[in-house]
Amino acid sequence: MTSSRSQAPRDVLLPGMAPLRALSWGLDGDPPSPPGDGKVAVLLHGMGDGAGVWQAMIKNWPPAGPPLPCLALDLPGHGGSARLAPGRYRIGEVARSIAGVLAELSFDSPILIGHSVGARLILHAAGRGLIKPRASILIDANPDPNPQADAAVVAHMEALRGGASDLGSLAELVRARMPLADAAVTRDVIQALARQSPRGWHLPIDPAAKQLLERSDGDEWGLLAAIPGPVGIVRGAFSSILSKPAAARMVETAPQAAPVEMIMRAGHAILFEQPKVLAETVAQLLTRFGALR
Repeated sequence: MTSSRSQAPRDVLLPGMAPLRALSWGLDGDPPSPPGDGKVAVLLHGMGDGAGVWQAMIKNWPPAGPPLPCLALDLPGHGGSARLAPGRYRIGEVARSIAGVLAELSFDSPILIGHSVGARLILHAAGRGLIKPRASILIDANPDPNPQADAAVVAHMEALRGGASDLGSLAELVRARMPLADAAVTRDVIQALARQSPRGWHLPIDPAAKQLLERSDGDEWGLLAAIPGPVGIVRGAFSSILSKPAAARMVETAPQAAPVEMIMRAGHAILFEQPKVLAETVAQLLTRFGALR
C-alpha cells in the first residue's frame, strides 16, 4: 500500500509496557512517525498469524490507488512481540494496550483493518472510544461466540507451534489445514512468519494467547454499535466463522456500515486464499468511505 508496492517492509519495534514488533511500509522513523496528512492503516492479524500475513494483500494493492502507509503489528505473544503473563491476554486489555501504543506514536485517527481476532480487537478499541478510526475494515470476524470454531482455531495454532522439519513441510501443513490457500502465498507467508529452532521450523506463538478467543470482556455487538466512522464488513463465501446472517446483522448494527463484501472462493483464511481480491475490496471500501482523500 505504498507508492512502491514491491518495497520490502521495515522491521520496527514499538514502545510500550510490552514491546510490539511491527512491519512498516511507507513510514519514516523507528519508531515510525505518522505521515503529514495522518493517513495510515494499522493492520491487526488473526490468531496464530503475524504481521507478515498482510504482505500478499499489500503487494496486490491496486496500482491506480493512492499510496497508503501501513503498520502491521505482531499481536502480543505472536512473532517478535513480547509475551504477556498468563491471564493477561484478555481481549479488552490487549486492545487498550494497542490503543496506548498508537497514541504514543501519535497515530490519532488511523484506518483500522483487522482479520478475525484482529477485527475483534478493533471492536474493543474503537467501540470503547480508545481509538477514533478514520474507517474500520472488519474481515471475517463474528461478535457471537462460536466454541466449535474456536476449538478449530486453537488446533490450528497448536499445529503451527508444533512446526515441521523444514519450511516447505510447514507450508504444506498449513495448506493441508486450509485447502483453499494459494500455494505461492502460503509459502511466502510461512517464510515471513516462521522461526527456526533445534526441532525444526515453527511459528512463535505463546500458547496462553488463546485466551484472546474468550468472550468475557463485554458484549461485542454493543461495541460494534458504538464504533465511530464508516465500517466495512468482509466475509469469505465459505467461512465457518462468520455466517451470512451474522454478517447481515453486523451491517444492521454498525451505525455507518457499508453492505457486506463477499469474497468468493475463500473461507476464513482470506489473506492466504484471495489476497488480490481482498486488496481490491478494501481499496474500494476505503475509496467509498473517502478515507483515502
